[in-house]
Amino acid sequence: MTVTLHWMNASAAHRVLWLLLELNVPYELKIHMRNPKTYLAPDELRRVHPLGKVPVVEDDGETLIESGYIVDHLISKYGKDTELAPKNEDERKKVQVSLHHAMSLLPAEVMLLTTQKIRSESPFIAKPITNIIANRIDSGFVRQDLVKQFDYLENMLKENGTGFFVGDHLSGADIIYIFPIENVLATPYFEKDRYPLLRKWLKTMHERPALKNSYDLVPDEDPSPKL
Repeated sequence: MTVTLHWMNASAAHRVLWLLLELNVPYELKIHMRNPKTYLAPDELRRVHPLGKVPVVEDDGETLIESGYIVDHLISKYGKDTELAPKNEDERKKVQVSLHHAMSLLPAEVMLLTTQKIRSESPFIAKPITNIIANRIDSGFVRQDLVKQFDYLENMLKENGTGFFVGDHLSGADIIYIFPIENVLATPYFEKDRYPLLRKWLKTMHERPALKNSYDLVPDEDPSPKL
């Protein structure tokens, strides 16, 4: 049975598309575009799932939500004979932790992208005030949390020493982390040399044929690694 992925521009759904290509699973891609003015998801997504968010995957009559659960489901069901399968119980546990940990990056990531939007879209006359507000938000919780989180991720790569987050091969951890890491490193928030291993990892992921090919399947996505 064909897996159906509901994809939306500028969303975490793209990592699921990448995963489907890595797994070589037959799939149907349904594309939804954000409202260009409000940047919100279209109402049609609520007919797929009441929350109206992506990613949403339909598989064997089930409607699946939440990126971590979807990644785990797809690898467990379709990835047993691929490099994405954990090689042992230790790898399985580490991937599971990463699937959950990635969600803890979301609050600070959302706040960071919000303050970036405030800076870029505020009227010229209001910029001095809005910039002060955005800077205070960033210098408080946002920066403290992201530095702690990204120091942790950089150290994960250092300790593992293979260029991947878990084991010596692509895993669900690499799939789940690409969206928050790419979003944050794309901002002028950290010095370019602060996270060399994360930037090298991101470049390596973007050299994978499956991720490269994924950008040819959808509109409005920049295929270049945001380094």
